[in-house]
Amino acid sequence: SLLSAIEDAENPDSVLRSKLEHRWQETAFQQAYALDPLVKNSPKKRQSRKTDLASAREWYEVAITSPANRLVALKSWHNLLISFNSPDESDTFFEKVSLFKEYFDFSATQTYVESRLVLSIYAKEIEHWDVLGRPIEKAHAMAEAASINKNPRISDKMDWDALTLYGTYYHPEKMVEQIENLKVRKSPILKKTSHQLLISRYLFWNRLYDQAWDKLALILKDQPSRSPSAVLLLRDLYADTQYRHPAINPQVANHSKDNEEVYRLAPILEALWSTSYQSKFNPKQIHTWNYRLKLYWNRASNQTES
Repeated sequence: SLLSAIEDAENPDSVLRSKLEHRWQETAFQQAYALDPLVKNSPKKRQSRKTDLASAREWYEVAITSPANRLVALKSWHNLLISFNSPDESDTFFEKVSLFKEYFDFSATQTYVESRLVLSIYAKEIEHWDVLGRPIEKAHAMAEAASINKNPRISDKMDWDALTLYGTYYHPEKMVEQIENLKVRKSPILKKTSHQLLISRYLFWNRLYDQAWDKLALILKDQPSRSPSAVLLLRDLYADTQYRHPAINPQVANHSKDNEEVYRLAPILEALWSTSYQSKFNPKQIHTWNYRLKLYWNRASNQTES
């Protein structure tokens, strides 16, 4: 065989050896590709799919072991990894994808084809984490893929999706890291007011009150009465910072008072007005009042019916 010819040669010529290694790697890949039942329009019958897939995987691994051709090795990695289904084969997939990340030189310049293959592998990893219900690991894979991808538009999308997961599941340090990545890339995503407002909300949820207020103040300065979501966050910031971060609470209150004409008709700010102008008012009593009012109304209704 070609492999035996390479191994048996005592002092093979470097050019000849390189040609033999390329030929051996390409032959292994073609053998795997011919057996692979996942290949589009594959004529393989159902009863032989499992056997053929196992054989195809073995040949892909043979092609991977040869460093002769980077692209052929990457194609082999790609076809091998996407053949593992989630969640039944997830453990094996994660083991193999870890080896791939260790093996593949991401620092080298990637061609368009290589970039697409790498992105497809990461998409498969994201799919596995998603099926397993592991949002943080999914976010890690997105952030990692964004960091090595050469297409800014795709990287922006992945960084944004990772940011939303980190913000939702309370990983503030990772969330802030994604925000900085988007800033460095000057992503157009950050130009949208709706996205800035969502980031402000995530910062609030993760108790980064100073950063949340800085972003919200800029949004309210531009369009104070046009975004109900911004007004709602204003109320939430005011309520939370009274107890958890009193240092910026006066800034929130002063902004509300300075813009009273704008916010006066916003029902969700009733508690804010009450605490701003009536220092003895306790917003925690509101739910008690609602309960008493409901109880009174039920009693009145029962008496009317009787």
